Amino acid sequence: YKMMLRDEIDDYENRLENYKEKVSCELLIMLINISRDFVSSQIKQISAKNKSFTISQDILKYLNSNYPNKISSSDISDIFEGNFDHLNRSFKKTTGYTIFSYLNLIRINKAKELMLTTHMRFSEIGYLVGIDNQYYFSRLFKKVVG
Repeated sequence: YKMMLRDEIDDYENRLENYKEKVSCELLIMLINISRDFVSSQIKQISAKNKSFTISQDILKYLNSNYPNKISSSDISDIFEGNFDHLNRSFKKTTGYTIFSYLNLIRINKAKELMLTTHMRFSEIGYLVGIDNQYYFSRLFKKVVG
């Protein structure tokens, strides 16, 4: 980062065309990269100490990539090789949500996104986000969104 900072100082001192915008953008990129490195190192330290955090992160990734599919507690147990109740407690301790309440939150947020960006019917959107029963989808949507 020292070299990048030195380059930006040189650009500032040379006062080339649009130097303020260029230097500002480059410094912002550098700060973002420093922040990203710091957060990554903190997460690695925490995850090395806390197995439930690591499992919760894996469950989050799984839910975010598989939300359109039917997911059952036995699927979670099989995939993450553990007792569902224990996995659910660890997940809630880490995220503040149970596994299925988080899954429903993902599904509703994706549904809202589809409603804003497409002209699909409500029942079609429910099906695309993994909820086949349109009445259940309607009740869940009202419960989460209001």
